[in-house]
Amino acid sequence: MTKESNNDIQANEKEVVSNSAKMKKKSKTSSKQISNVNKNVSHHAVGKRKSSVVKVWISLSDIGKGLVKVNNKTFTEFFGIRALYTKKLHTPFEICALDIRNYDIKISTIGGGLTGCIDSISLAISRALIVMNSSFSELLKNQKLLTRDARVVESKKYGLRKARKKEQYSKR
Repeated sequence: MTKESNNDIQANEKEVVSNSAKMKKKSKTSSKQISNVNKNVSHHAVGKRKSSVVKVWISLSDIGKGLVKVNNKTFTEFFGIRALYTKKLHTPFEICALDIRNYDIKISTIGGGLTGCIDSISLAISRALIVMNSSFSELLKNQKLLTRDARVVESKKYGLRKARKKEQYSKR
């Protein structure tokens, strides 16, 4: 190799080292800014179950009441007073040792019935909690709250009454 090419290579290496040092400095300052912003930002996640699709936004509550809105209605207006639905809403927070009253939850749901909606809400809340704090991942995985239930209704086949139901067989 010639002296000129060696000098060019050394110059490029110095530029790469100086650029990587600058990037490290920038990443340190940006991570501090992000940690400060996360206190006031809502965390978003999506959950699905059967034909229900749910989007959830979780943010820290200013009031301390922990408002839960589902399609601009309160939780009890949308789901009624069934204890099972309330328990499924609270489960991800209880596993992570968080108080649901400290968080405001906005939920947008499309399609499905009540059971499909509440199951997809539980999945979406679990995913949003992981976005908020990644250390919750192991806790929620152990309780199987991060697994999407892939069971859906089987489609109807032609020549049959339903997916598998046939006409009654008559021997004579």
